[in-house]
Amino acid sequence: MKLNTGIIWLIAAALVAFTAAPAVAEPQTPFVVCGYVSDADGNPCNGSYVRITNADESRNAMNNSSSNYYQLVITSDDVSDGDTLRFEVTYGSESAAVEYNVTQTEVNAGGFGLDILFGDLPGDVNGDDEVTPADAVIALKMAVRGEWSKEADVSGDRVVTSLDALMILMVATEAE
Repeated sequence: MKLNTGIIWLIAAALVAFTAAPAVAEPQTPFVVCGYVSDADGNPCNGSYVRITNADESRNAMNNSSSNYYQLVITSDDVSDGDTLRFEVTYGSESAAVEYNVTQTEVNAGGFGLDILFGDLPGDVNGDDEVTPADAVIALKMAVRGEWSKEADVSGDRVVTSLDALMILMVATEAE
């Protein structure tokens, strides 16, 4: 009987220890999206409003009216590799939208920077005021040569790559 009483006390002590211990939640890792909003000539668009949407979840980032910088801090639980983030930007009476695909490298790094340019039509590499497959071909040639232009750099990462050419081609085929 003494052995049974000892086991009961041991079980009771273990239950008290587990229920009395505070629940400790794992800290969430921040995910930061930031950048600058400028016009086609590189002038800051101070007071612009940036809205970032991921699927059905919407997060807003509004920069200081004296600055063209925006920053949104969410958690890494809110974004995954392959997610498409849509940036909707308003500056005065102008508005623009750009989509960006998140990579696992950016998730691991805790975010990324994306500068947004107003003015010229992104993807209109040949300047004919429309985005066509010809613009995608020019952008692909620029990527191979290591050239850069703000019209061809539709992702806004300051590098023209085959991804920019693909994005231009996707826009061109949607317009047809």
